[in-house]
Amino acid sequence: MFLGGFEAMATAKKKVSDDQIWKEVRRIPKGCVTSYGWIASRVGLDPEKDALIVGGAMNRARDKDQAKAEKIMHRALIEAAARGELIPYWRVIKNNGKVSAGAPDEQLPLLEEERWNLKREPKKSPAKKGK
Repeated sequence: MFLGGFEAMATAKKKVSDDQIWKEVRRIPKGCVTSYGWIASRVGLDPEKDALIVGGAMNRARDKDQAKAEKIMHRALIEAAARGELIPYWRVIKNNGKVSAGAPDEQLPLLEEERWNLKREPKKSPAKKGK
């Protein structure tokens, strides 16, 4: 599986460009998040096997926009993404609800600025029978 460059070879032998992935990521509304697997499925990839391809595209998006991102504050970064000038890579998270290990110091403040609630309610254990 080839993950470098601007085209990725998926397990299903379908070629998907970073631009296709970024186009789908640009559709994520402010204050919302989705998973790498969901983005993979939206561009015709296998959500279980090809989430890494989406992760690679998010890393390249971050690298591509890093020079711009360092010069503007979080709010301006979010506004630039809303105008389509930047790819909102911080809105893509793991299936388990956690942010990526690659850039949590960047991702968490941006999600918090967008007022996305990062705190999850713990799952309640089912009531035991006979008590």
